[in-house]
Amino acid sequence: MIETAGASGSTRFFAEIDDIDGVLPQNDEINFYRIVQECVYNILKHSEAAQATISIRRNGRGLTLIARDNGRGFTPGTTRISPVGGFGLIGVSERATYWGAAQRLSRRPGAGQR
Repeated sequence: MIETAGASGSTRFFAEIDDIDGVLPQNDEINFYRIVQECVYNILKHSEAAQATISIRRNGRGLTLIARDNGRGFTPGTTRISPVGGFGLIGVSERATYWGAAQRLSRRPGAGQR
């Protein structure tokens, strides 16, 4: 997915992915995939970034996902829920909460997203 995203737009993607096979139960793998997919989609659609990095690391029995870009960033509280039905950051947060995990955003206008 990351390679395809990099080939389809003007953002150059880098991937730092540990061997994560078997870390999550099979039924949770699709939820994790959807979180990664939403991060990549948001970077392509909104960031205007020249480059982005998706990092997936094993940490004990769990995973850490970090999506970074050097795009335009955004100011907290200024984003809107899409009227066309996208889940966006709300969906990422809900999926993370389901596992007892958390979504943390570090963002600054003009300084990209993390």
